[in-house]
Amino acid sequence: MTEIPTRRLRPDDLPQEASGNSRILISVIVPYHNAERTIQRTLESLSAQIFDGTVEYILVNDGSTDRSEEIVELYLRLDTGMAERTVLTAHQFRRGSASAYRTGVEKARGEYLIKCDADDMMHPDALSVLWEASAGADIVAAPYYERCATGKNRIRGSKIAEGLDRMAIDTAGFALWNKLVRRTLVTENDLLPTEGIDFWEDLSVSCRAIALARSISTTDTPVYYYCHDQLNPSMTMNGHTETITHDRLVYALLMEKWFVDQGLAGRHSRFLDSMKFAAKIKLLQPPHPEPSRWKNTFPEVNGKIWRVNGISLPARLYCQMAAILPARLLRKAVEWIYGIK
Repeated sequence: MTEIPTRRLRPDDLPQEASGNSRILISVIVPYHNAERTIQRTLESLSAQIFDGTVEYILVNDGSTDRSEEIVELYLRLDTGMAERTVLTAHQFRRGSASAYRTGVEKARGEYLIKCDADDMMHPDALSVLWEASAGADIVAAPYYERCATGKNRIRGSKIAEGLDRMAIDTAGFALWNKLVRRTLVTENDLLPTEGIDFWEDLSVSCRAIALARSISTTDTPVYYYCHDQLNPSMTMNGHTETITHDRLVYALLMEKWFVDQGLAGRHSRFLDSMKFAAKIKLLQPPHPEPSRWKNTFPEVNGKIWRVNGISLPARLYCQMAAILPARLLRKAVEWIYGIK
């Protein structure tokens, strides 16, 4: 395997051990690909962190072909304080968000890991709030701001405190950007996402980490801005529906196998049912609904629609109809609902 190049901006930027402070508390991993329109504001939010402990920023350029890398290097030349805590690493060609996160973890030395997407921002108090709430826990989770194109911020959270089986299967709920995760929990249990499968990669890490965590701590203070202003769609959200569905179905299979192998499938059967249901839901949605494929994919969950988490009542009723109608009638019903000719 080709060695991934790693470099620091200044020759005297030595590892933390050389400076007399051997304990790095948090490693912030920032994967980016063609993020020239948003990467500067992301860096500004990291530089503005009010945190007394030692932090390192690992910026992973996943084969960008725009000015992203140039912007990053210029910013760090101007902000020498952040440059001293930053590691730059790059993939020569794009390998995907899962691979970029894996690279970041390989380079990380912090006690905890957290990710920051290159089109989002951290609140200035994010790291200090999460660290203060950690109390030695394996995972620390916080609410976040959902920032819309209108500029309004809505506070969102997750049900992680209620346990894995109560959490809705959505991208944000299992995100790695509003959570500290103990690095050794990830590395020693090989919880890294599968290279080349780039949708639900956060979920693949966090659901297993939650299942294995000895303790989980939470705070009520929002720490992150999850942006929807479309300046630059997130690497993890920019793709075709078929690719998203494919990756989710693959992860549903991989995660089910992992939970079975760990002897945890019975304990978390509701989570697994919800995950499989969410993985195939887009097969019923436009622009190209595939009702027969939906019905025959993970058929064991078709009768558990009222058991899964995070599904609206209309969606439950729609899926209930899909589960009981013959394929021919289901196809006609889907065409009628979506106005497909």
